[in-house]
Amino acid sequence: MTRDGICWLALAGLTLAQLVANQSFVRHDHRPPAYDEAWYLETSLELYHSVVDSDWPRFWYHYKYTLGPKAPLIAVLPLPFYLLFGPHYKPALLVNSSLLVVSNLFLFLLARRLYSASAGLLAVLFYQTMPLVYGLSRTYLTEYGLAALVLTWIYFLVDSERLTRNGINLLLGLLLGLGLLVKVLFPAFIAGPLLVVWWQARRSGSGAVTALATILVTGLVVASTWYASNLGSVVQFAWDNAYGEIAAGYGTASPLDRAVRFLNEGTSLAYAVAFAALVPLSMLWRCRPSPLAAQAAHRRRLLLLAWFLPPLAAIAVGRNLEIRFLAPLLPVLALWLAAAVVGVAAQPAAVAVLGLAVAALPLRVYAGHSHPALASRTEVRLGAFVLSGPRLGLARVPDGEGDWGQQRILEALERLNPAGLTPRYAIVGVEHPFLNANLLRYLNISSRYNWRFTSLGYAETSADRALERLYTLDPYFVIVAEGFHEHDLPPFLNRINADIQARLDHSELPFHLRAKVRLTPEVSAVLYEREAPRTSFAPGASFEPPSHPQVADFPGGVRLLGYDWKRRGGQLADLSYYWTVPRAVPEDYRVHVEFTRGSEVFLRQDHLITSGRHPVFEWRTGEVVKQTMTVYAPAEGALEARVWLTGWSRPEAQAPVVRLRLDE
Repeated sequence: MTRDGICWLALAGLTLAQLVANQSFVRHDHRPPAYDEAWYLETSLELYHSVVDSDWPRFWYHYKYTLGPKAPLIAVLPLPFYLLFGPHYKPALLVNSSLLVVSNLFLFLLARRLYSASAGLLAVLFYQTMPLVYGLSRTYLTEYGLAALVLTWIYFLVDSERLTRNGINLLLGLLLGLGLLVKVLFPAFIAGPLLVVWWQARRSGSGAVTALATILVTGLVVASTWYASNLGSVVQFAWDNAYGEIAAGYGTASPLDRAVRFLNEGTSLAYAVAFAALVPLSMLWRCRPSPLAAQAAHRRRLLLLAWFLPPLAAIAVGRNLEIRFLAPLLPVLALWLAAAVVGVAAQPAAVAVLGLAVAALPLRVYAGHSHPALASRTEVRLGAFVLSGPRLGLARVPDGEGDWGQQRILEALERLNPAGLTPRYAIVGVEHPFLNANLLRYLNISSRYNWRFTSLGYAETSADRALERLYTLDPYFVIVAEGFHEHDLPPFLNRINADIQARLDHSELPFHLRAKVRLTPEVSAVLYEREAPRTSFAPGASFEPPSHPQVADFPGGVRLLGYDWKRRGGQLADLSYYWTVPRAVPEDYRVHVEFTRGSEVFLRQDHLITSGRHPVFEWRTGEVVKQTMTVYAPAEGALEARVWLTGWSRPEAQAPVVRLRLDE
C-alpha cells in the first residue's frame, strides 16, 4: 500500500475513534442545554414542528425571525436527525458528528495539497484534540460549524487553481452564503485568503473579476434568504458583541491573561510548547529550496498568514473574552505544527513517533474528557498554565449533574393555570446553567405547551428597568430560585436577583407565592402567580358602584356593569371590572383586553374572569364580582381599552367589543 493509502486508512480510523469518543461523552453527560445552545435548539424544534405540521408559513417565520440577530442555519441542520431519531437534544448533536467528518476530510485534503499526506494526518490529530475544538464538537454552538465551513472554503479556494475553475467558483459562492447563514463573522476568516488568491489571479490575467463576481453574487443570493430581513440588526449586534456593551458584560482581562486562557482552553499548553520549539527548528533544518519550490512556499505562507492574522487582530482588540470565536483559526496552527513535525522528523517512522509524542498529553486529557472512567478529577498546573484537569473551558469531563427534572416546572404551571390556546408569559428571575429562561423555552417547545419564557433582562443592572419589562409582557408567573449559593450563579447575569426577591417578599409586586418545585435537595424553583384580587357580592347585596358605569351584555349571559381606573403612581394602574350574570351561565369566559394610545396597541392582556378561581358557571344569578388587574400604562396621552370575551368552548371572539376610556 502506498504512503498516501496508509494515511487515508489512518484518517478513517482516527475519525471513527473521534466519533466514538464524542458519542461516549454524549451518552454519559446529563447537562441540559442552556443559554445560546438552548435558544438554537428551541428554534430548531419550532422549525421541526412546522415541517411535521406542513405549516410552511410558520416555518418561514421562525427561519427569519425567531433567532433575532443570530443567523438561522444552525437551527435548520438538526431537522434530518429529528426526522430519523426524534426531536431531542442528543440527536441534534449528530450535526456535530457530521461536521467532524467534514472537518477531518477537508483539513487532511488541504494539508496534503499544501504539504503532504503525513502532515494532513497529523494536522487532523492535533486539531481535533485541542480543548476548544472538541469542547465545541460536544455542544450545540455555531463556532464548530463555522470552523468546518471555513476549512472547506479554504480548501476549495486552493483547489480553484487561482479562481480559474468556474464550477469551483460557483461552489465557493454557495459555501459563502451558507457560511453567512451560520455566522455573520464568516467573511472575516476567508476575506484575507480570497484577496491573496484574487490578486494572484489578476496578475496571471485569468478572469479574476468575473470569478470574484460569481462568488460574491452567489453567496449574497443564498444569504439573502435571511439577511434581507435582518441585516441592520445583525450588524449592530455583531459590533456590540465584539466591541460594545454586550462584550463588556463578559468581563475584562489583560492581553496576557487572554493569551494564557487561549493556551489553556484553546490549543492546550502542550501544543503551544511543541509549536514554539518545532516550527523554528524546522525552518533552520530546511534545505535551500528550488526556485519553483520557494515560490510555492511563498504562496502557501501568504495564504495561511492572510487566514490567520487579520481575524486574530480583530478579535484581539475586541472586548469580548469568549475564546470560541478563535476556533476557525486553530486549523492554521494545526497545519503549521504538523508541517514542522514532518520537516524535523523527515522519515515516516520518525514522523509517527514525534507526532504521537507531541500529542501524548492532549490525547490523555481528551480521553479523560470523553469517558468518566478515564477522567482525572484533579487539576495539574504549571504556574498560570493548566496541563490537565476536569475542565478546560468548553472541554470537560462528562457531567452526571444537571438533569433535575426541570420539566416539572412546566407541569406545575399547567396545573396551576393552564396556558390553553393563548400563549402566556412566565418571567424567569434566575440565570444558572441548569435553570434559565432559554432551557425552559426549549422544554416548552419540546412538550408543545403554550408558555413563553423570558428573563428579567440579559445581564440587567437595574431592577426598575427589569420591572418595566416585566409589566410590559404582562406575565402570569414569576419564577425565582432558592438554595443556590452565590458562587453558583454567573454574577453578571444575576445582578438584580436579590432586589426582585425583596420586592416579592414585601408584596411590592402583584404576585403571590403559589408553589415550589424541588429540583435537588438544596435547590427549588419558586413560582409566584400574578394576583387578580376579587370581591364577590351576593345577589341583592349593596356595594359601591363602579366609578365608570358602562353596561354591556355579552353572548352567553355575562354582563359588564362598569369599571374603576386608578393610577398607582409611576407607570402602573389598577383596572377593576364589575361583572354579573342576570341568568345561569353554562361555561367560563376569558376576558381579552387591548390597551391603546391613539392607533398604537401597547399592551395586551387575557385572563379568565376571576382567573378561574370562581368560575362564572358557579355564580348565582345576580351575583356581582369585582376583579382588579394591574396594568403597565405610562401616562403619555389618553388611553383606551378594547374589551371582549371568548367562551371556554368557543375561543373565537364574540361581539360586542366594549371600549373603556381611561385617564379621563
